[in-house]
Amino acid sequence: MPSYLEDSRDVATPISLFSRQEFVDTVKLVHTELIQTSLQRSYLHNIDEEAVARLRRYALWLDEIVAIGRLDGAEAESATVLAANILEFVGCSQQTPETLSIFYPPLNDLIRSAIIGSLSPYKANSTLIATRILDVLGARAYDSPVEEFHNTVGRIVTAVLARQFQQAFHLSITLDELGQVAIQTLQDDGAAGNQAYFELDRVYAIGLACRKLASGMLIGAPSIVSSASDSFNTIEVSSKDSEDAEHLWLARRLRAVATEMYECSMHRVLGEHNVPVPFRRSLAASGIIELWRPQMKAVAAGVLDGKAGMNLVVSIPTGAGKTLIAELAIMGVLTKDRTSWAIYVTPSRSLVSQVSLDLRRHLRSMSIRVRNVVAGAEVNMFVNDEIEMIAESHSVTVMTPEKLEAYLRVDPEVFHSCGIVVFDEIHKISDSSRGALYESLVTRFRLLYPDTRVIVMSGVMSNSEEVAAWLGSERTATVIESRRPTRQIRGLAVRSTSKPRSPRAFRKTSRRRVDFRGGVVLVHEEDDLSGDLEVQLPDLFGGYFTEELMRWGWSENREAAKSSNLDHALGLTEVLVASPGTTLVFVGQTDWAESSCKKSTFDGYGQFVAERRRLSSFLANELGEDHFLVDTVTRGVAAHHARFPVAVQRALEYALENSWLKVIFATPTLREGLNTAATNVVLVGNSYYDEAAEESLPLQESDFENLAGRAGRPGRETEGRIFLVPDRLAQAQAVSTGRKYILVGDEALRARSQLRRLYQWLGEAKSDIRQLPGADQALLMGLRAVGLEGRDAVHSFFMHSLWSMQADEISEVYAAATSAADTLDRAEADVGTDRFLIAAKTGLALTSVESLRRRLDADAYRYEDPAELDLDWRSSLLPSLVDAALAVPEAGKVLAGSSDSWDAPTPWSANG
Repeated sequence: MPSYLEDSRDVATPISLFSRQEFVDTVKLVHTELIQTSLQRSYLHNIDEEAVARLRRYALWLDEIVAIGRLDGAEAESATVLAANILEFVGCSQQTPETLSIFYPPLNDLIRSAIIGSLSPYKANSTLIATRILDVLGARAYDSPVEEFHNTVGRIVTAVLARQFQQAFHLSITLDELGQVAIQTLQDDGAAGNQAYFELDRVYAIGLACRKLASGMLIGAPSIVSSASDSFNTIEVSSKDSEDAEHLWLARRLRAVATEMYECSMHRVLGEHNVPVPFRRSLAASGIIELWRPQMKAVAAGVLDGKAGMNLVVSIPTGAGKTLIAELAIMGVLTKDRTSWAIYVTPSRSLVSQVSLDLRRHLRSMSIRVRNVVAGAEVNMFVNDEIEMIAESHSVTVMTPEKLEAYLRVDPEVFHSCGIVVFDEIHKISDSSRGALYESLVTRFRLLYPDTRVIVMSGVMSNSEEVAAWLGSERTATVIESRRPTRQIRGLAVRSTSKPRSPRAFRKTSRRRVDFRGGVVLVHEEDDLSGDLEVQLPDLFGGYFTEELMRWGWSENREAAKSSNLDHALGLTEVLVASPGTTLVFVGQTDWAESSCKKSTFDGYGQFVAERRRLSSFLANELGEDHFLVDTVTRGVAAHHARFPVAVQRALEYALENSWLKVIFATPTLREGLNTAATNVVLVGNSYYDEAAEESLPLQESDFENLAGRAGRPGRETEGRIFLVPDRLAQAQAVSTGRKYILVGDEALRARSQLRRLYQWLGEAKSDIRQLPGADQALLMGLRAVGLEGRDAVHSFFMHSLWSMQADEISEVYAAATSAADTLDRAEADVGTDRFLIAAKTGLALTSVESLRRRLDADAYRYEDPAELDLDWRSSLLPSLVDAALAVPEAGKVLAGSSDSWDAPTPWSANG
């Protein structure tokens, strides 16, 4: 994804300021110093003031050439984002300002950054920087009424940039009174010249123009926003005539900001598409006043049209507004046809609960009912009653793909009235355990329900156009964006210094312990992992390993005693939690999360005392007073995993979002796309243990990208940081790992069909469905359950799959379809059509159904006439039924809680 350094290579660099490489090196040095300062490891003592001054001149030059139209398109965008980032660096590099005027550094650098950032695709960083300036100005004492008046206008300007339009409007109301006092002060001061009155008048005009802009954005009145733009233009002309450079740039840039705000105004854009006022008011109440570029693209692509069968592929980074796009799509369909209903599919149970809460926030204003179904836990009904519930008109139900599969098998006909289905995290098609199910669901909707609108979304997918072609290019629009809302820096943990202890005898060999200190390599670009590594953040954690004396010298013994990557990550975390912001640490097992939480020495007593006390009291009620979390949360530390009750999980997530907790050690319950984010994300290890395969497997690149998306919350931080602590810290091995994950390429993030694996199994099974893995049996039987009968129907399914587009040889797809049809025909002939259809509708593998039947047949005499049995005999029925159910492999894996599916566990969920 684009970073500010990649932007720097896309725009011109004036030779008089820097050579290109000198500029890149300078930015890296300043950025590193700022990170070191935030980790409280230095105090800007290495900042080169002349370099910082040149960076400022460079950023101002970029801003100017964009403003005068010298750049356009992607180059102008890169220059805009780069200028905003550099000015933020420069502003943060001055900790002892001589003045707190918005016209002088450092506030001038920061306010320029906020203004320029308001012209970028996302406004999150602009909003946050302006909010920080607003806090500084609000805490300032005034020496005179004139200074107070100027400061108040500065607060109005920054409140507008912070999107705090109500505060800007309320402050502007005080201008008349403050202005009169300021004028009287100037009159009493006989030494005040005409220039002081001119400046007061011009500042007053800027304040009034900002009032118009704030009120126009608040109530969605384009004419008022347009009037504000005209006012800024008048001030610009006046300032130019009087050679007032300071107010000239401010008025000119604020006019550009007003124009941008008008173009992106939620009220304007959605109002032009006849989105009802209640929905727009609910967005405004949530702070959504402007739409970001991906959302604007979605509206332009017809997300609100609600046309039957018009599909949409959304591929945008985490935090860029996917949920709102889904809401707009659902609302567009359900308001156009109030008899239709919607489905939202998300890969994990934890996400089902959160997504349903997010959808309720805005869709309830349209009287659209939002519910969720997690393995039937929300309602105590039979499956037919559940299907009747989800098919209620003007409603949307959030569920897992397994739940949707179950409903499709039982009553495929009811889905003809489904208006829209949203598949979130569509890159899960690449998952070896659940990908075929995801692909099968999308394919069946394409094939069986062409009038149902299909929306697929992902934050880590590189082949969006290919997926759009799969859905049908002529009826599928795309919303693709690669730029993130917040800046992101990635770091790779490595050994930096080693010190061996004296060798000692051990079983006829000589071994020695080697202690080392570890640090972090900041990876901005590929060059940072080439050649000699520069460990910009040294001495962050410690560890040890064992060396053995061989004939050619000392060599590391990987099987001997050594510190673990969990130890290394815990040491790194202890440094991170002492700095501003929050930290989210992903570990591979539940006991790792709990042990790390207990070992953490962070002491956050004195912060959020009342909030943490309430959280501790809640956890005591839910988990018992003796539970370790009851104590650790009062220090700001917690663990998070799937074994906790859902209410506890949600409470911990809420506490992290509001910074009550400084650090959470989490298993993958937080990985699957949840909106919970933190300033820092630490990933412990780059492999996981697959219990089914009984071996350690590498983490998927898309899973790493999902984790990376958790780093940096738009509106909370301007920068997120993700640190990878690899399985091996030796620099050569660590670099190889870093190139794979931190510098992940598009090919690794390509959504890939998993159906070829089925083709391979079909070849070995030789038309005997019982020889297939359970998941593949169920997948094929699912085709028959939804009415895809006969060779032509099965061929049509395979030819509409993603695999049909990605296969090297289309003959393989055709052969797989033929083999699948033969396998289904033989299975149906073996067990009988009626029995086979009943088995298909259960969602179980045929071998599981037959196993269950054999178990029940053995106890058939018990079920002949239960009404006539005495109490003891009837009470014995339940254990018999439970034993039979537990004999089914699918049931055992679900009860084990290893995964949302009953196939192989997903990465990082082996014990979570």
